[in-house]
Amino acid sequence: SSLLLVLTCSVPMATMSAPRHMASLNVGALVVELAERLPRLIFASIDPVPLASDTSSESCLGLFVVRAVPLRDRLDALTVSTLACLVEGRTLIPEKERLLQWDLTPFLAEPSSAKDTATIRWHDVVDFVTLLLKGNPSCVEALSMAKPLYASEDWLAFIELGMQCREALRGGKGYRNACIGPVMSLTKPRFHRRRKGTAASSRPDAEDDSSAPDLQLTEPQLLVVATLCGLATARGPELLLHKQCEELLAKGERRRSEWHGLASAVMTATRDAPHAAGDLPVEAVTAWADAIRQADVDAFASECAAEASVSVAESIRLSLEPEWLERLAPVWPPGAELAFLAQTGSFLYDLQVASSDKDFTIIFISSSAALADRVPPRSHFEHHVDVGFATDKSGETEYSGRELAPFLLDLSRGNPKNVELLFTEKSHIANPVWKELRQKREGFLTIRCLRQYLGFIDDRLRKAAAAIEGSTGDSLDNGIGRKVSKCLYHAYHKIFELQRLLQGGQPLVALVGAERDFVMDLRLQPPTSATQVRQGLVEAENRLASLRAETDTLEAAGVMRREVDVAELSAWLLSVRRRHIKS
Repeated sequence: SSLLLVLTCSVPMATMSAPRHMASLNVGALVVELAERLPRLIFASIDPVPLASDTSSESCLGLFVVRAVPLRDRLDALTVSTLACLVEGRTLIPEKERLLQWDLTPFLAEPSSAKDTATIRWHDVVDFVTLLLKGNPSCVEALSMAKPLYASEDWLAFIELGMQCREALRGGKGYRNACIGPVMSLTKPRFHRRRKGTAASSRPDAEDDSSAPDLQLTEPQLLVVATLCGLATARGPELLLHKQCEELLAKGERRRSEWHGLASAVMTATRDAPHAAGDLPVEAVTAWADAIRQADVDAFASECAAEASVSVAESIRLSLEPEWLERLAPVWPPGAELAFLAQTGSFLYDLQVASSDKDFTIIFISSSAALADRVPPRSHFEHHVDVGFATDKSGETEYSGRELAPFLLDLSRGNPKNVELLFTEKSHIANPVWKELRQKREGFLTIRCLRQYLGFIDDRLRKAAAAIEGSTGDSLDNGIGRKVSKCLYHAYHKIFELQRLLQGGQPLVALVGAERDFVMDLRLQPPTSATQVRQGLVEAENRLASLRAETDTLEAAGVMRREVDVAELSAWLLSVRRRHIKS
């Protein structure tokens, strides 16, 4: 058998064909390639723990890597990925694992006939620390690697501290359960699907059918299961279970049920155990990771300061007025700078009345250094008075704040409420970053944006129709009339703006002349009958249908861009971060 396994009470190790790989592996060339493709490398070794996902190939070498992802690659990475998915019509799938698949052939002096590959499982230093303290087996056992492929000075400085974690975690529940979890998954009973026309087998019969292929562990699966069971039982009162593990392996036991029984016994034995068998130096461990992150921030700041292209001729910093400083003190992110503040809501459109409240929109820029922290600052805050739709809120002040990066995403999605902020001529406070963004405003007038206008109009017309559904008789009470009035004036404001965009113009935001008079009449003269509302809805829906047809024609002609320019916006956002950290 090519199965190689050492089960001891010190460092249980298992590797799939690792000796054959290692005998002809050009370690130096492999490390150089790792450092080039995974900058800021801290540690690299053969993965000490084969995982369930590595069981499909016997010619695959598992590598375990820790690195400090450079700040330039971390800043707004999620925003850029989300933006790319948005314009490409893809769904952003959260990254559960960071994996690379490499062809090992260029690094082997004696390649085999089979395709030799490497599965590189890498972690950012902060994620590594988090997983280590949870008891992740690969992270814990990596600290035992006497001859890693690569170990930086940062790693060597961490070894003593890491060994304290290793000893405490190995005897605790967290580590052992993390080992046994994959075993439970790999060994859970499998049942044959009944063929058409045959009698169904009972579950006990299916479990007892040890000759069934799907109830036997493959050799790679057995390697994973035996190694993890050995790790989980190598400490504490589970030593008898460790002996059972050795006996199963010695007789080449491959039945899932046997290993599942052992795994279940381990889970039962550790049920009341503490997470770790001793005190974990949590603060010291996280401080180590934070120090590496801070060094990266300092290096990035120095790099930005040295670049002549990063100009700070006009400061991007803008201070809040005392009234707002006091109001926002509990929610304002430390180190954040104001980019934009304006009174919005109906005031922005010149459609306010005596019963209107004061709405404010705030866009801020978080500190680049703060964005690099293990726990980044908040990206949103808001204060709203919940007294119902279309009710009197005179005298109330409401506000919402958004960080620049998520606001950029909102703009790219084409929401009219956000895009119109770039076109308003109303008085507002803005720093140079906002002025730069305003210069890019034409780029947000996309087909997606037009369809957002259509969606907004359709939503308001539907709400107006729903408001009169429950009314009895033709007469409407004042409350329903006000709700319908608000829905209709919202819809018509966007109808007029969309008409302008389809004709190649820009949003006015604050309507003028006959358009404003029409919308204000809708607001100031709520309908008093359901018949009046239905007639108004028919006209509005006809306008909507016409606008939708014009939008379809415009898109088919290809004269307006469908989406924003991801590369341009991503580069601009990074330039803002660089200027901010320099200033």
